[in-house]
Amino acid sequence: MSRTIVMSDIHGHYEPLMALLSDVKYGSGDKLIFLGDYVDRGPDAARVVATVKNLVETENAVALAGNHENLFLKWLWRMEDRKRYLQIDGGKKTVKSFCKPYGISSYKVQAKKCIFKNYRDEITFLKNLPLYYEDERHLFVHAGINPELDDWRQTSKRDFRWIRSAFWEKPQKTGKIIIHGHTPTVILHKDHYDVWLNNDNQEINIDGGCHYGGWLHALVIEGNDYTAYSIDHTCSKRQVKKVPLTAV
Repeated sequence: MSRTIVMSDIHGHYEPLMALLSDVKYGSGDKLIFLGDYVDRGPDAARVVATVKNLVETENAVALAGNHENLFLKWLWRMEDRKRYLQIDGGKKTVKSFCKPYGISSYKVQAKKCIFKNYRDEITFLKNLPLYYEDERHLFVHAGINPELDDWRQTSKRDFRWIRSAFWEKPQKTGKIIIHGHTPTVILHKDHYDVWLNNDNQEINIDGGCHYGGWLHALVIEGNDYTAYSIDHTCSKRQVKKVPLTAV
């Protein structure tokens, strides 16, 4: 039986990404879906982007846009320094990962010139990422949808990337299970970073807050079975748990 494997909020953590793909035994018969936030906070954003891009171009993989790709592109295209992106949103590590191979330690115009010159294909890839993907039973998105709309596809670009409680505090009417990331699950669970399932079994959040001491999750969907494979950012801890959900 074919499987769908879903990952989100990798945030520059290349080693856990590769270890988790190995743990789930990802193969050419699987559908691999990334829900965004490949950059910022972690040390290897450039390698994560290159890996995801290669999987999309050569394997049966889909990559969606997250809010942090948008933040990175805004920093790149604007001439002002955008100190918030660099200092608060985790952008310094992203810029360093792209520029260090070329001997550049600046976070200003020199860094932007380096990235434009050497990563043109990666920039184009990030600019063109879709906002959602759906199959017969599931809707995949980075942050969520606007549940107030009659047609969820009219959700704004900002909400697809950024929405939080306005999405997960209200019932959704898509008729599908929405699988998303963006909000670390510890905010919803209050005390742990496991995959979060809402009360009516219609939303699954897989942002395990890897960078914050939680998990990088891979949700494996096989028929009506949902299993979360998890690894921490040091690759020293692992867990595998069933998600108690029956597919619609």
